[in-house]
Amino acid sequence: NSEWKIQLNSVAESDEGYYYCNARSNGNFIFSNVYVSVKVKNFPFIKPFSAVVMEGAPAVLTCNGSNYYYVSWNFQSKSMFNRTEVAPVGMNEHLDFAKTNRADNGTYECIAYNADGITKAYPSLIIHFSPEVVTHPESITVFPGDDGKFTCSAAGYPAPSISWMHNDGKVATVLSR
Repeated sequence: NSEWKIQLNSVAESDEGYYYCNARSNGNFIFSNVYVSVKVKNFPFIKPFSAVVMEGAPAVLTCNGSNYYYVSWNFQSKSMFNRTEVAPVGMNEHLDFAKTNRADNGTYECIAYNADGITKAYPSLIIHFSPEVVTHPESITVFPGDDGKFTCSAAGYPAPSISWMHNDGKVATVLSR
């Protein structure tokens, strides 16, 4: 008995086709064949679309493309389908926010699924919100020649700039940011 094996390494589409095992002996010839079908994986294709809105406004994040049968959404490693104020639309390509708040700000993960695998994309939701004072300065009493220090901080997006004014409109000296 003679046995010969063939191994296809790193299979490519061009490897698809018939393979023949030929045997000759004493002037006789026989063969056996096998067909190798190469299945090309067709992963989902998705393109993310981000959104920029003012806090309180509605927003839509989108991941559309082709060759998928389902899309899921995550934010900060948690499924978005547990939130009642956020609704996936259609085959979940769109994530609708009825009313945004600053906690919604960030990068989301959309995952498209098909029989060959998954594809991930990362749209962002950027929430702009008006400045608000976070730390109010406290009034102090000082003697002439002493130092007087005040602290004030503000939040907002984009980040607000802070300046100090005196009664007569002059900018006071700012020690640090």
